Amino acid sequence: MKNKGIILFFLLAVLVIAAVIYLLGTFMPPPEKEKTKKIPLDEVEITKNHFLNHSFEKELTSSDWVFESNYNSYLSTFDNAVKKDGDYSLQLVNDKSTGGIVKVYQKLKKTEPEKKYIFFAMVKTEDSDSVRIEINGFNEKDSLIVTGYSETVKGTTDWQMLGSWIRTQRTDVKKIVSSLVMMGRGRVWVDDCKLYEVPIEYPFTNIDFGKILK
Repeated sequence: MKNKGIILFFLLAVLVIAAVIYLLGTFMPPPEKEKTKKIPLDEVEITKNHFLNHSFEKELTSSDWVFESNYNSYLSTFDNAVKKDGDYSLQLVNDKSTGGIVKVYQKLKKTEPEKKYIFFAMVKTEDSDSVRIEINGFNEKDSLIVTGYSETVKGTTDWQMLGSWIRTQRTDVKKIVSSLVMMGRGRVWVDDCKLYEVPIEYPFTNIDFGKILK
């Protein structure tokens, strides 16, 4: 009889506890799930442009923009008539070699892991075979680890913004090289280049292109 009383007491206690839990659940709303917040443009490093001499307002030096080509007949000049930002743009001309490749690039020698690096440039073309921008990540031995490139522009176009990006999820990405690449004949102007570092989860679609174009 004593054991039976203990069992009944235990069952009664369980029922009371269950009733209390039910009442709490009924009258107290469950905690709201934390909503995923979009990262505002002004709260990320997209306001910091990593390029030096980003708008070609000064003479080029080895610490900012560098040329690379597989032939020597191209021309490069500062243009104060055709420009998008500031007083000058950089103009590249190849009117001889159909197989010529000309690059103007800048290195970012220190990168952060788990970031997204986004490269933008304003580009205008005239009778061009092929123009695009590229962003490449290299390891300490200069081996290519990750690459990204924009759409290819051909023919004659007005100023337009080209963009490309890479992620630094791999810890061996130690250096980033951002390039404008002209392949074949034609003429191209480049101006107002930007290299932004944002959180890796930052959606490309969240970028306010209106602010970038200003």
